[in-house]
Parts: sequence; structure tokens; C-alpha cells
Amino acid sequence: MVIVIPEGSDGHLSAAVRIAHNLLSYLRIASIIVHDREASHELGTGVYGCSNYVIMGGHRNEFGQAFLASSPAPITFTKDGWTLQGRSFDSAGLGESKYLARERGINETLGMAFLYRHPTCETGLSLFMDATDDAGLERVLRLFPFRTGVMMPEWVITGPEADMLGAGGFLGAGYVK
Repeated sequence: MVIVIPEGSDGHLSAAVRIAHNLLSYLRIASIIVHDREASHELGTGVYGCSNYVIMGGHRNEFGQAFLASSPAPITFTKDGWTLQGRSFDSAGLGESKYLARERGINETLGMAFLYRHPTCETGLSLFMDATDDAGLERVLRLFPFRTGVMMPEWVITGPEADMLGAGGFLGAGYVK
């Protein structure tokens, strides 16, 4: 497993270390944590083979951005969040107009995870994880499947309600055609 984090992000490094530790402890899966620039440099060399990827950091992750730019994906990262099939999700609005979001007092801390194909291998997968802040990152980290046989959708967006309601606090989840 290759965990790719943006350079200079202590929050993402902490999250990556916890993921790597849990993968080794529970599943005996070895992993490596690399910065986005290093991963971009090594991508064409085949150093990582068909290892699955966890790509954290959204628009701050140069590797993830380059990968998604080379292959159309249903999700694109923006400075403040992301868009899913044209619908915006960020701290100022949950897929609705910014005016309605402000009118309703919505100022959400969101987390997002989605599965996508591997950049070079047909049998591998990439898991993208992003959040609007540290609380959103912690929330989406809880969704990482540390056990086998755990069913998860291809994409999920969490809000603050997930702290108390678990899956009932999902703002959206599903599969992409």
C-alpha cells in the first residue's frame, strides 16, 4: 500500500502514520508513506508496481491532481473542497447555492473519500481522501476499512452529524457508473 500525502502537512502525516500502523496491526499489510512530489517522480518507473494507493490532501496533493487530470473522474478538487458530478461541496455549502447556505447558517466541516482506478495497473485501486479541515479528516479516517469484508460505497461525504449518528451522518454516498 502506498500512502501519498502533500508535503508540509503534519495533519496528513499523522493520519498516514495511523493508517499504516493499523494496516500492519490488523491486516499485516505493509505500507509506505511518500510525499506527493516523490510519488509523481516514481510513478513512471514502476517502483510501486500494482500497490494500491491512498491519496490524501485533495487539491494540495500534486500527485493526485496530476493523476485525476490525466483520467476523467467524477470528482474534481477545488481550493475549498470538491465537486462531484458538477455539484459543489465545501465548507460554505453542501451542493447548494452559496446564498442558500449562508441563509441557512451552513458552515460545515466535511470529509470525503472515493475509490478510483489505479494510475498504472488494471488490478489496483486508489482511495482518495480529503476534508475541509482537521475535524473532517478525522471523520473520514474512521471510514477506512481496517477489516476485510466491510462493505463501503465508492464515494462518501461526511458531515459533523457523523460524530453522533455514524453512517446516519453521511451527507451522501453511492456508486459511480
